Amino acid sequence: MTPEEVQQLLDKYVSEELSREEFVALWQTVSATDHRILWEHQVDELLLNGGYEELASQKQQELILASILHESEQAPVRSLPNKKFWWAAASVVLMLAAGAYFWFIAPEKKPQSAEKLIMPGDLPPGKDGAVLTLADGATIVLDSVSAGLVATENGSVVTLKDNALAYAPATVRKDTVTYNTLSTPRGRQFHLQLSDGTMVWLNAASSIRYPTAFTGSHRKVSITGEAWFEVAKDQRKPFVVEVDGKMEIDVLGTSFNVNAYTDEPQISTTLLEGAIRVGMTGKTGSASEENPILLRPGQQVALKEEKLSLRSDPDLKMVTAWKEGYFLFNYTPVTEILRQFARWYDIDIVYEETAPAIVLTGAVRRDFTLTEALIILQKMGLRYRLNGKQLIILK
Repeated sequence: MTPEEVQQLLDKYVSEELSREEFVALWQTVSATDHRILWEHQVDELLLNGGYEELASQKQQELILASILHESEQAPVRSLPNKKFWWAAASVVLMLAAGAYFWFIAPEKKPQSAEKLIMPGDLPPGKDGAVLTLADGATIVLDSVSAGLVATENGSVVTLKDNALAYAPATVRKDTVTYNTLSTPRGRQFHLQLSDGTMVWLNAASSIRYPTAFTGSHRKVSITGEAWFEVAKDQRKPFVVEVDGKMEIDVLGTSFNVNAYTDEPQISTTLLEGAIRVGMTGKTGSASEENPILLRPGQQVALKEEKLSLRSDPDLKMVTAWKEGYFLFNYTPVTEILRQFARWYDIDIVYEETAPAIVLTGAVRRDFTLTEALIILQKMGLRYRLNGKQLIILK
């Protein structure tokens, strides 16, 4: 970029008219070592003469300084007047870091574009999509199916509308029970309405097996990965969720989240409203009577090393963030964050040596490209190299 082009983009940033693609291009240009000195004087002039210090509150300035300034080699803080302390101190490095702050910690200030331009070498975010496996073993890739009738299973009509799959109650009751399975690969998520009206949201790399119609004395489904449930109330037919063959959840009518990824250290069930009872699954396939735990709204049960534990103060916003379209972190180890990125961006994480001991607090929109999502991690000390679909974490 020429100096004039850089100045135009900086002006657009200040007026909050900068697109995500322009932000990434600006970041990659001015954060490169060969360009920092070239642009530093020009950015200092813009900052000192433009009154841009009003962009951030004093508290925000202190937070960004504390987490980012130590990473910069350019820190002429002590020689600067107090009035211009924060913005001029960090020059271009902190200016772009502040941009990362406004994009990642306060993303609602930036409008979403209708179409995303993916830059060369970047990877797109995940999207709606899933694979439906019918009772006869046939599979349907829902990413490429038009809205409308998808199948008829044991009398239930299966339709696709607005990227959601819905089962209408069986018109003719049959004694036989048929099962479907909905699976989301890495980089996909999907929404399902069961035949009783229960709503299920599947996160990436997850699955749910369910009857096409609930005809017995109870309603039972099985899941892997992560899912959010809003269960339709029916006191005559309890709702049961079997979690990866290790946990069983008895439900009356409620909203809750289950995280059961095999690469996570524990299985967790978090209750938002209603009531559920959680127990370990025994060899017979029924919940163990030795350790069922009754949850109240706002509580969480974790299964780790074959032991159940109750937590009364989980961060509910972190639990539900994925369904709301965000990654949300609160002193979260970077290794845990990268596992989430691996599932959503369909990438493999490779550590050059040991995993870095970094914890992060903040939010990232799930519609960001991989490069956009990694910018804030880079400024917090993560060093990486992207090689196709392999994210290599450097020592």
